Amino acid sequence: MNPNPASAQLPFSRLFPAILLLWSAAIFPLAAQARPQTDASSFYNQGLQQFNAGAYVDAIESFKRALQLRSVYPEAAYSIGACYYRLQRYSEAVDFYREATRQRPDYRDAYIYLGNALDSAGRFDEAMTAYGQAARLDLGNAQVHCEMGVALRNHGSYVDAVEQYRQCLRLKPDYTKANLGLGFSLHKLGRDDEAVAAYLEAARQAPGDSETRRYLGDTYNSMKKREEAMTAYKQALELDPKNENAHLGLGNVYYNTDRFAEAAAEYREAVRLRPDWAVAQLYLGDAYFHLDSLEMAAASYQEAVRLRPDYADAHFGLGKALAKKGDRAGALKEYETLKTLQPDLGAKLLAVINPQSASK
Repeated sequence: MNPNPASAQLPFSRLFPAILLLWSAAIFPLAAQARPQTDASSFYNQGLQQFNAGAYVDAIESFKRALQLRSVYPEAAYSIGACYYRLQRYSEAVDFYREATRQRPDYRDAYIYLGNALDSAGRFDEAMTAYGQAARLDLGNAQVHCEMGVALRNHGSYVDAVEQYRQCLRLKPDYTKANLGLGFSLHKLGRDDEAVAAYLEAARQAPGDSETRRYLGDTYNSMKKREEAMTAYKQALELDPKNENAHLGLGNVYYNTDRFAEAAAEYREAVRLRPDWAVAQLYLGDAYFHLDSLEMAAASYQEAVRLRPDYADAHFGLGKALAKKGDRAGALKEYETLKTLQPDLGAKLLAVINPQSASK
């Protein structure tokens, strides 16, 4: 039976200080008007406009010009960090968030987003130090605990992540992101009943969010509650028909209940939405194989191998399909590949190619 990889990654986006930047632009509307820039505030507000338009590189230049004109300008340093974070240039984001905290040691938000940038850069211990400083500056701040939960979850420390998410929710019970993170961490710990409760609370708080239903479906599917999983995935797709993870998850439910034609339809849609998704190509091949559509199965497995040349499961599927088609030479080629990639799977494929030898 197919595993459910859709829950393997949890793409929680770090909440970003765009609201802060919009608020600042609203406070200084005259300074933000188009005119020759002659002072730090004017360059700063120009940067806000560029940031909110998604022109992050241009915004960086404006914010840097503001810093040149006013050497102590922590908001400008913070905003440069925000731009670099959006550009996924995390080391540079770290540098400017640090500069913001150097210029203003009580800058709580700069410490929070410094932690986010450090975590995104893979510097977990430093991230936790930054979050700790933010927490000391504001003991009742729920966001700090949520972001610490995200970092701990990313680090695989699910027990500690659960505690941080629960602390966040004690301070702010309607924090949807914390309920999502709590559900994911509980699921990773095998505490699926509690995970379902957290996801249901998140769904209540965010009735229009497709991903919440998708995660709920993933958990129900892992609990073998197929009907509940199917309902959750369908709700996710009603909210967002382009949710490729929900298509994959619904395909897994159909596959696990031997509804292979319906599984193939969902996997095809997942592949259409995300053509470079090797896992979806593999699962599509599996569904075709069970439908005895061997040419289509082989084509899907070949595409999975093309996307991920070291994908042992895809090589096994391809070898199995080729063997069933009667292409012994092609199947043996996949066996030779598997001997290097995953010898036990290679032995399993050889038993498929030579069933008489395996039965002796």
